[in-house]
Amino acid sequence: MAPGTLSKRLQRFITRSISSVEQIDVLLLLRREPSRPWSAHEISRELRSTPQSIASRLQALRHHGLLRADGERYRYDPSKHDDVVAELQEEYDVRRGRVIEAIFARSIDTMHSFADAFRLGEDDDDR
Repeated sequence: MAPGTLSKRLQRFITRSISSVEQIDVLLLLRREPSRPWSAHEISRELRSTPQSIASRLQALRHHGLLRADGERYRYDPSKHDDVVAELQEEYDVRRGRVIEAIFARSIDTMHSFADAFRLGEDDDDR
């Protein structure tokens, strides 16, 4: 791994499971206090966001197996991905810009794929 770059494992994790900086902030907040159940309202106050945005992030994190839900309260679930989430925490603390670049690169790749779907009849050489 080149100095200053994220590991391939972390890049894959971000590509598959993380779509925003706010989602990382939610995940890492819950990871810091794994025994505490959090509601969207509590997290939104802590992170100074809207409950609707936080609720969306919580659902996405749960979908990826990173959180457990008990009604409308969530906890970090270390069972599947704790090693890579620990790596994410470390990189986010030390090289936040690199992590954010990886998230935006994912978004740009998604937009390019979406745009490519509308390019009908163009030769591959034109792209």
